[in-house]
Amino acid sequence: MKMKKQLLHKIIRCMVVAGTVICVMIATVTNAQIFLTPAGQFLSGDISFDQMSDRITTGYESDALWEKERFAELNGLFLRMAARRVVNGVTRLNNGMLTFSYEAQRIKMPVDRAAPKIARFSDYLSTQGIPFVYVLQPEKMDVNHALLPLGLQNHMIENGTDLLSRLSEAGVFTVDLRQELVGSAEVVARHFYRTDQSWNPDGAFAAYRVIMNALQELDASVRPGFTDAALWERHCQEDWFLGNQGQRTGALYAGLDPMIWYTPLFDTDMRCIIHENQQDFSGNYVQANLRARYLAQREFGEDSPCYVYVGGDYSHVQHQNAQAPNQKRILLIKNTQMLPLQTFLATEFAEVDVIDPRYYGASGIARYCAMTRPDCVIMMATPENCLTSDYSDFGVDRAQAEKAGENWTSVLDGYEVSLSAEDNNYHFAQIPVSLAAGKTYRFAFDGLELTAGDTAAINAVLFRWNGNRIIRNHIYDISFSASGGEPWYFTVPEEDEEYALLVYAGINGQTAGNGLQMTGISVARMETP
Repeated sequence: MKMKKQLLHKIIRCMVVAGTVICVMIATVTNAQIFLTPAGQFLSGDISFDQMSDRITTGYESDALWEKERFAELNGLFLRMAARRVVNGVTRLNNGMLTFSYEAQRIKMPVDRAAPKIARFSDYLSTQGIPFVYVLQPEKMDVNHALLPLGLQNHMIENGTDLLSRLSEAGVFTVDLRQELVGSAEVVARHFYRTDQSWNPDGAFAAYRVIMNALQELDASVRPGFTDAALWERHCQEDWFLGNQGQRTGALYAGLDPMIWYTPLFDTDMRCIIHENQQDFSGNYVQANLRARYLAQREFGEDSPCYVYVGGDYSHVQHQNAQAPNQKRILLIKNTQMLPLQTFLATEFAEVDVIDPRYYGASGIARYCAMTRPDCVIMMATPENCLTSDYSDFGVDRAQAEKAGENWTSVLDGYEVSLSAEDNNYHFAQIPVSLAAGKTYRFAFDGLELTAGDTAAINAVLFRWNGNRIIRNHIYDISFSASGGEPWYFTVPEEDEEYALLVYAGINGQTAGNGLQMTGISVARMETP
């Protein structure tokens, strides 16, 4: 009986391989012109050898290739049957999960260069009375390297341990997620997508639990309110998408991933503000934080499955929570994998301010922290991230220089804006101040009231008249800012243009029917030597 089963498996295997070879042969004949036409042009002297090579390459990469996608899928199946471990820059780990080949063979990194810069940022925040937490982002490799194919060397764990050790010696408060998220091969399989480099929401939720416990250790007044998995509903759509690593190999090489997402079983009243896109999402947790279109689509292309949360990577996002158990303001310095995590943390705190230094500009982060004074700054990054300027150049020198010579000159005080309802989607009032090129300003007010309409938020805008272009903007939630909004700091570009400070009766482009009353408006200009 056992011999019959073995024979059957061999027959099936041979049939799959034979079928794949036949398909490859058919595709080769069908696509022959992609090669033959440029080759004929080269032999006749019409094009050079380099031109021939370029045209053949372009042809095989273009849609002119017959059944291109299916051919790639069959090729992936063939490589799987042939036990190929490395395909198109992707390595198949011992449990069948995929990782980028450069991650599978992570080199020893000079983290001694990154640690002093992070420590200096932490020290600077300490002088401002702001605690700093560095969270080591786990990568798709177990701590014991059981997933690593034979013959490969990987210094991923060593790099992380080295960085944490150096930061701890420098007095930085650190959080190590690795034991919880990558403590074994089985734990990695539970917390990471099979065909994508990102952790899945199970991994993000596990990290959320660890981080909240660490924050309570740092500050006893922090109360983890919703870290119990029983307070959340886990959703799973099986065999749903192919991640960025699987796109290089095809679905038949490693399979498809499930789409996973969490929704709370407790009441929520939240807001997610994306300033650069002038978007304001409000309501319960799902309405504020989840983007349904990413739950519906099965092909992400260059996007990440993490985009289900918040909708993508933006330079600056603010979460507000009217029912938060902790009345604190947290600033997160993030990358893509933090998207689901930031929404979990947003259920715990009154405000979660999120900056992505890849788009915000890392050199202004220290300055932003000094101006907005969060209750805690949390940065999550890999050792590789920390060796880039995005996650190490925080602009401490600039912030210290400005603080040393900081002097604010009031240019407007006690001003009031009253906008009556109009049938106009671009209804605004101009604040009567003259804005100087290269200068930093602070905009604040004492009260905000909606007198007509039903908008939930209003927009303050730095506007350039030439080209009718919004340069900077800040969205204020009306209920959240009824008794005064947080100061908005903005810097006027150096260009010799005419700029104006505007307040819209709602979100720009959606102001029709809205009336607005804003009192106690003040504008101050920073003077530096």
